[in-house]
Parts: sequence; C-alpha cells; structure tokens
Amino acid sequence: MANRDPTAEELEEEKRLDQEQVETAMAWLQDADTEQRAAGAEQLSAYPTPEAEERLVAALRDDLAPEVRAAAAQSLDFFDTLRENSVQALLKALEDPNEDVHLNALNTLQNQYQKLESGSVQAKKIFSGLKKKAKSPRVPQDIQKNIKEFLRDQQ
Repeated sequence: MANRDPTAEELEEEKRLDQEQVETAMAWLQDADTEQRAAGAEQLSAYPTPEAEERLVAALRDDLAPEVRAAAAQSLDFFDTLRENSVQALLKALEDPNEDVHLNALNTLQNQYQKLESGSVQAKKIFSGLKKKAKSPRVPQDIQKNIKEFLRDQQ
C-alpha cells in the first residue's frame, strides 16, 4: 500500500488535537497539584510555540515547587531557539537552590548555545551570561565549575 498525503480534513483534525493538548498542558500548569504542574511543563515541550515558551518561563521563574521549575527548564531545551527573556530566566535559574533546577537550566543553556552559530548575537549573550554566572557567589560552586568547564571547551 502506497503512502498518501493526508487530506485537508485529517490535517485540520491533527491541528485541533494539538491545540487541545496545548490547552490541557497549560491548564495543568495552573493546577494546585505539583505533579500535575510538572506534567504540564513536560507536555509543553512537545509544542514549542511562543505561547508555550512564555508559560514555561513563567513556571521557571515563579512556581514555588522545584519539580515544576526543573521540568520547565528542561522543557525549554526542546525549543529550536529561545527568546531573550527565556535565556535570562535560565541564567537566573542557575542561582536556584534546587540542584535539579540549576542543572536543567545549565543543560538547556549549553544545548541552546551549541545549536547556534558561534558568532551570533544570541550565542554571544548566552556565552557572556554564563561567564558572569561562573563568577557569581549566588551560583552554587558545582555549577560554577561546570560552567567554567563548558566555557573552556568552547574556546
């Protein structure tokens, strides 16, 4: 049986189902249950839209539960390129007292940096932001060490 292109109706149905999934995930981010909010953050990684990015950044900055902040930091890694406010939120998350949060933020920043052309404006912003955080007393020492190793490897 030969593969065929989907019909307009099938494409529209797929788009509708995707939108329902995004709406469900965003509703989960507002849930009182920490696990449900973390699941919402994880679910949004499958739908890297500007709105999903905004919601994940808000969760990373504002959620009281470290599990949710960690899931948001990790989910941002699934976006091709991040906007400036997302990069700034991830850099700030390097100071988070929770190990999972600051490790996920660092992994996402490193992966984002490696996706970019080395001379691009965004790459330079990530690199200089990491350089500052490597010297910040608010960043845990193990993360400072990891940042310094990463920066050294990039030169």
